[in-house]
Amino acid sequence: MVSSVVGYLAHEHCQFNGAIVDTGAGRISLQFLSMTEGFVDLELTPESVRDHVSDIVNAAGGTRTFTDAMAFLEWQYQKVVAAGAPPVSTS
Repeated sequence: MVSSVVGYLAHEHCQFNGAIVDTGAGRISLQFLSMTEGFVDLELTPESVRDHVSDIVNAAGGTRTFTDAMAFLEWQYQKVVAAGAPPVSTS
């Protein structure tokens, strides 16, 4: 049954681009990532993690949900650039 999903995913009309899907026993579902805002430290240390545990786990501060891997990566990239990392040149 998984082969039917693989066949669809490989088809030119597939609507799942960058999505995470789970399949087994005749069932298929969309998986997604959900993240807290967390914090960024470009010189991350065990101590800075310890000092920001509340920021890391604080779901009340808002969460982001991603069904598309590229949207997740773009969000992560924007967070580190906003914290001072140099932007990556695409040229």
